[in-house]
Amino acid sequence: MTLRITDFAGIAPVVAPHKLNTLAQVAKNVRLESGQLEAMKGNAFVASTQLNNVQSIARYQPGDTAYWFEFSAHVDMVPSQIFGSARSEMYWTDGVKPKRTTSSIATASAPYPSASFSLGVPAPDGQILASDITGDAPETDFELEDRVYVVTFVTEEGYEGAPSLPVNIELGTEQGCTLSNLPTSYDGNYNITRKRIYRGTAASSEIHFLTELDLATSVHIDTAEALTLGEALVTYDYDLPPDDLVGLTVMPNGVLAGFNDNQLCFSEPFLPYAWPTIYRLTTENPIVGIAAIGSGLLVTTTGKPYLALGTTPGSILLQQMDSNQSCVSKRSLVDVGNAAIYASPDGLAKGSTSGVQLIGDDLFSRDQWQALKPESIHAYYHDEKYIFFYDNGEKQGGYILDPSAKTGALTELDFYVDSGFNDLATDTLYLLKDGDILSFQHGEPISYTWRSAQFQLPSLMPYSVCRVVADSYPADISIIYDGEETVMTYTDDQPFRFPAGRRARFVEVELRGTNSVKQVMLGNDMESVNG
Repeated sequence: MTLRITDFAGIAPVVAPHKLNTLAQVAKNVRLESGQLEAMKGNAFVASTQLNNVQSIARYQPGDTAYWFEFSAHVDMVPSQIFGSARSEMYWTDGVKPKRTTSSIATASAPYPSASFSLGVPAPDGQILASDITGDAPETDFELEDRVYVVTFVTEEGYEGAPSLPVNIELGTEQGCTLSNLPTSYDGNYNITRKRIYRGTAASSEIHFLTELDLATSVHIDTAEALTLGEALVTYDYDLPPDDLVGLTVMPNGVLAGFNDNQLCFSEPFLPYAWPTIYRLTTENPIVGIAAIGSGLLVTTTGKPYLALGTTPGSILLQQMDSNQSCVSKRSLVDVGNAAIYASPDGLAKGSTSGVQLIGDDLFSRDQWQALKPESIHAYYHDEKYIFFYDNGEKQGGYILDPSAKTGALTELDFYVDSGFNDLATDTLYLLKDGDILSFQHGEPISYTWRSAQFQLPSLMPYSVCRVVADSYPADISIIYDGEETVMTYTDDQPFRFPAGRRARFVEVELRGTNSVKQVMLGNDMESVNG
């Protein structure tokens, strides 16, 4: 009787070794996509960070030169969604005022980004004054109007915020007045350089553009005729995002989303600085993380998850999902296309518009999963695989999960990293380890370890001949009888003898090296492994 191992699969720690069949007990640093056993490539050094204790990195390339952004906090960063934007803007949240930067200021000097602005445009404080009416007084009350003025701030980039409190003045329709106490300063770091004045009447629901002034201008004399006024004001509810906003995420139609505590927030479409409070929704429990899935948003909490669906921020409905899978790690939540995967107390959960299901309950028992300390997990999606790392306080490591594989989807990594950044522009997963930026699997092949299931021996008759079909030689193989290991070196694809295990019940095979292995055969004689 011959034992043939031709299908090399991943692991399922929850399954007993003698019940694994084609699955493996150990599959570390391996690639299995081709069906044969292959060594994965190591990580290649790219650059070193300049700050100490860097927690997040991002590759930024506004032109021919690439720069590395580095942060001392865990950040959520997204690129500009504004069509035709020449500013190459980036936005991010870290729980301390959402921020934005542009290529002109981000790359001025290392470490990058060298400068940033707060995201949003505040409404001016206080109230402007209207006085000193000029022109001929009206002859009848019908020529009087209750005129209204407001002022807005405008950034250097043209972003306009919500208006100030209105000021009213009664005067003739043909008369003018002097506007004073115009705001010339503001609190914060918003890059405001201009202001706009709007004019209307109390009888109208709209007020219209009057003029734009430099920020330093404090007085303006209005003598404009009503017919010369411009477009209507539309920024009434362009509120600032919450200072403690986190989880910045891009949704379809140019909408940004984020959250603070149990509040879900949305920006105006393609206006990343405008976050109207009227769009904000709340969940029963604190939000842990959010991820864009298809046309919606998966919202994970410390309790039940939610699904946010809608084509515009004003039409989004927040629906609690029929699942008890809470999220225990914000950094574990990763968009994997039309779904998102995250760490729950019971294992890995996959959420989509169809619902939430556990995808890791056939891989780890709950005790095994808890032993990894799932709240420590941080994950990345690259080449259609969910790559996650853990730190349970005693051990650090990582795993690769292929969500599309029906069996043998999990393999192990023998290294740990602090953070990562999946760069879609270069199709590269960059990892951060002890201040070094590494490109995932861009180095030389590294040594793997793969151990088969425990195979029960027929009638206590152990095998004594082995043959390994591989791409290159030599390499080592271990034959393990009931826990007793014999290490042999195979030098070609010819059969070789090894000490048989006396009266053994189970046999296992362990392969180590960097060579690709197509097949392993164990038999009782040379003839049995030559087929």
